[in-house]
Amino acid sequence: MSDPVAWGMDAASAVSVDTMRANGATFICCYLAPYPSQSWKMRTPAQIKEYVSAGFDVVFNWESDGTPGNGYPTGVDAAKQAQAQLYDRGFANAPVIFTFADSESPSLTLLDAAIAGAVSVLGHDRVGAYGGIAVIRHLADQDACRYYWQTYAWSGGSREPRAQLYQRQNTQTYDYDVAYAHDYGQATLDRSGGNSSAVPGTSTGKRSTMDVQNWPVTGSGDIEVNIPAGFVQATTAEVWIGYRGVAGGKVDAVWGATGHGGVGEAHDVLEASSTYWHQLNTGAQQPDQCSVHYDFAGGNGVVTLAIREHT
Repeated sequence: MSDPVAWGMDAASAVSVDTMRANGATFICCYLAPYPSQSWKMRTPAQIKEYVSAGFDVVFNWESDGTPGNGYPTGVDAAKQAQAQLYDRGFANAPVIFTFADSESPSLTLLDAAIAGAVSVLGHDRVGAYGGIAVIRHLADQDACRYYWQTYAWSGGSREPRAQLYQRQNTQTYDYDVAYAHDYGQATLDRSGGNSSAVPGTSTGKRSTMDVQNWPVTGSGDIEVNIPAGFVQATTAEVWIGYRGVAGGKVDAVWGATGHGGVGEAHDVLEASSTYWHQLNTGAQQPDQCSVHYDFAGGNGVVTLAIREHT
């Protein structure tokens, strides 16, 4: 068994920064949920920003009724709603842990299908699952998703070592958690860049804040992206252009500074379930605009501008 690497908390109600510090927590698990019916347990973008600014890591957990519902379509719908809420909170590419098994004996057939539905939207490496030890073992044996959050409930005092997160105690007000891996699904962890669905980054372990703007697109067309000058001038800021879409889709991007021509370009043929990232400002190059031509052959895609400042 590995040793704990971080201690955290989760709750449907807001947990104050002072309370987290008093309990020795370094991360907080925050709910995403159906809006507006369950908005009472969701933390607002401003509250998420407060946690990050105070130095806490954030994990996002989707929960509706705690069941797998109708299986695959329930997973797809949950992931789409979660993705929209991540956009609003500035972490468009963060992992999400889904609570489809908040009971001792859920239907494993429906659970498998619900997780598969979420994976079809977010990709394997951005999906996690919550449950007791039998549920976690069942999903981990299949490599159903990347992250696992085990609750002590329905676990008989045992911990599955493949679970990166462990919910060790529940109270009427707060729950207490332990992380057993450096990467336990926290949105605030930089992960490797390249052609993947992970948040772009160059140095694992940095804490960062991120502003994200997305353009959902269909078919073919052009987008002119203007980059805020204030961010470009910051020496600690990274400016990225990213896009994902149907397999075989083609994207051409050219970026540069007003009046100075292009300083970089990229030409990609996309693979399914991959996000292609290119850093626009490297070294002395400080572009303020990027032209993107996309051709998704009648399918859907998304173009993303991500601006991160490390702290």
